[in-house]
Parts: sequence; C-alpha cells; structure tokens
Amino acid sequence: RGTATAAAAAAVPLPRRQDLPRKAFCSLHEIQQRTKRFHLGVILLSYPWLHRTHPDPRGYTLSLVVQALEQGLIQNQSLAKEVEDDDDDDSNDDDKDNWEDSRKYAIFWDFASLHQHPRTEEQTASFHQGLDSLALFYSHPQTICFQVTQL
Repeated sequence: RGTATAAAAAAVPLPRRQDLPRKAFCSLHEIQQRTKRFHLGVILLSYPWLHRTHPDPRGYTLSLVVQALEQGLIQNQSLAKEVEDDDDDDSNDDDKDNWEDSRKYAIFWDFASLHQHPRTEEQTASFHQGLDSLALFYSHPQTICFQVTQL
C-alpha cells in the first residue's frame, strides 16, 4: 500500500513488520476479494540478507524492487495474457481497468511481513505460522518470485 515506495523515495530502510502502520497490510479477506476480481499477484522476494539485524540497511533491495515495479518489469502474466487475448473483443470495456489492476501486487517481504526480533509471544506464534505458510507462497500459481542475484 505504498509503504515500500515511500521508504525508497525517502531513502530510508524498510521498517520491520511490527514497526509498519496497519494500513501497510492487506487482510486475507482483501487479498481473496482482489484475487477473485482482478487476479491479484503476490510477489515473493528472494534476496540475501546484508546484516543479521536488517537485511537491507541501505535500501538497495528496496530500490531494486520499486524500480522494477515502476518500470513494469514485473507483471501479472496470467491477467496480461487474458487482456491480450480479449483485444479483438470490443464488448469488454473493463479490459483497460483490469490491465491497470494487473499491475497491483501484494508483496511478501520476509522482514516486513514476519515479526522480527525482539518479538512478543503472540508475535513469535505469528512468525512461525508465517514460516509454515511459505511453501504455499512459493508454489501458488499467482506468486511471482523476484530474485535479487547480484549486490
């Protein structure tokens, strides 16, 4: 919800999960509703942690992700294909709106999505529940894995 873009623009590191505002997150219900209507993609970041207390202390990974999103380097290919296939059919006026929505994502960034140390008992339980769900993210057809392979 713009938190990553705002942090990149301010040249500050992305805050850890428990320091982000509530509006930075989508509920499961919101994601399910957007997925039904707009084929919302989920971006899963894969990157090296640069320091044990903060994976991206200088905002390098953050700037790469924001740049890739702004330049359209990451696209929800399943919806892009649907809109492309329907180009010959003028009966669907929602194609342009759907295409715009195909460029919206939920981002799973471990540092900003899972509670980090120090954690309360409740946050620790949430952290482990999140870890247990990672296989679903990696294997889901709407997931896009964005890998940072060079520093």
